[in-house]
Amino acid sequence: MRVAVVSPDASGLAKSVAGENIETVGFGVPFYPEGWGVALIREWVADSLEMSLLSESVDTLVFEADTPAELAGIITAAVRLNLLTVCVAPPTGVFTAAVATLGFTPLGEKGNVAEILREAEGERGLRARRMVDSFSLANALRVALVLGGGSEALVHLAAVGREAEVVGFPRMARVLTPETPSVSSPGSGWYERHGLPGVLAHLGDTLRDTRTVSGTLKSFAAEPEEIPAREFYCDFVRARTSGAEVMCRVPVGTEEISGRCRIFDSEEAAVEGLSKLSGRPAAEAENAAADNSVGEEDAGKIIFVVRGCGTSGVPGLTVLDKLAGSIAALGLMEQVSVLTDGLAPDGAPGSWATMFTPEAAAGGVIGRLTNDDLLKIDLEEGRILTSVNTEDLSRRRTFRKPSHKKLPAYARRYAKYNLPPAEGGSFS
Repeated sequence: MRVAVVSPDASGLAKSVAGENIETVGFGVPFYPEGWGVALIREWVADSLEMSLLSESVDTLVFEADTPAELAGIITAAVRLNLLTVCVAPPTGVFTAAVATLGFTPLGEKGNVAEILREAEGERGLRARRMVDSFSLANALRVALVLGGGSEALVHLAAVGREAEVVGFPRMARVLTPETPSVSSPGSGWYERHGLPGVLAHLGDTLRDTRTVSGTLKSFAAEPEEIPAREFYCDFVRARTSGAEVMCRVPVGTEEISGRCRIFDSEEAAVEGLSKLSGRPAAEAENAAADNSVGEEDAGKIIFVVRGCGTSGVPGLTVLDKLAGSIAALGLMEQVSVLTDGLAPDGAPGSWATMFTPEAAAGGVIGRLTNDDLLKIDLEEGRILTSVNTEDLSRRRTFRKPSHKKLPAYARRYAKYNLPPAEGGSFS
């Protein structure tokens, strides 16, 4: 058995995999420039690794990585080559839990990796392309949502599903997201006590009993002593006139995201704007326009509109970690919501509307909003409303697409030819 070992510490992992009749070939996670978006990173890792694995004629892959984008890229390469694939990263984060639910991570008291590989060798059903189907993807998405994940997990799962030629995942995701609220997070005391087995038991009959590299998925469920209260939920909302769509992540009980817009063309600018706003959102709201179609009651809150973060903007989708951290640190979760064509980080505080499509760089409506516009995203009615009529909005200058001339050719090509986030943000 010729095993590719992919890890930031490939030599160390290779030693743990070594065994009788197992030959290991070590690979580091492919390097990528700082500042790339997560979908672009995933595509680069997948393409680079696919070529490396082909050159070594491996039939099995054991891997770990530091980020969801890297993990998703490695799985994408494994699906393309249809390798027997084992992930040794423990399910301690949102996406590592999703990867385990897909079936790639040994669960329970199963033996070491070498033993798992020997038992699984020759079983066609445990190869990567067979492991990824509509049932395993649905299971993985539900687990990610329960643990407070959202847009990034959905994007990567959509891309992996597309690579495995699974039809209909974006449509399925739009159904599953609103009915699967989060009840915990990887850093919570509940998850530390009960882990992934507790999440599997909580989801119960909503999961399909799919195969994993160490047994059937539901055989590892362990009923927790208690289930925490629901915290957040996600839902998609589509504008009736423009056809724009956004994925919202809000506290349970929230019926809308509404407020007065503050426009920023990068995450860095938004973080700076937030620091200036700290402690003064209510006072600034007194200057909001009164004559609008959204309503004066929505003018007391502020929506940070952060654009240029989509697949063609950055390029590759920015996860707004810094902005989320600043909102939490300043305690502005109640006053400030976020609307972006990028992604919310897992466990983001407050209300977020992300993956706005079409994005600003593609001429979407988000690129025509200006400071002091009033906006309402009505989750109950499934509507997106602004204080600007359609005719006036269409006359406004669109978002100025950033220049990508200084980027590597690979990134420039991605910025030009990519799919929407809900379809994975892969190359088109």
